[in-house]
Amino acid sequence: MLNREEIRLAMEKAGIDSRPLWKTDAHATGFQGVPSYTNGVSEYLFTKGLCLPSGTALTSQEMELIVGKITETGKGQ
Repeated sequence: MLNREEIRLAMEKAGIDSRPLWKTDAHATGFQGVPSYTNGVSEYLFTKGLCLPSGTALTSQEMELIVGKITETGKGQ
């Protein structure tokens, strides 16, 4: 199974912007020491998740390129 960094690096090599998910509020510096009520899901997503290009301006061709690169990368495993 691919990990987030392997996918991110393959996307970078193809010129496709991606990045790890943003830190949750519970991890943010400004919220240290503030009580948080978590169940582990946000922490799991933070360590495994990847932000991919998105938005209303994304074309079908761009979406196909992104999906194709992820699929291609996964087949290499």
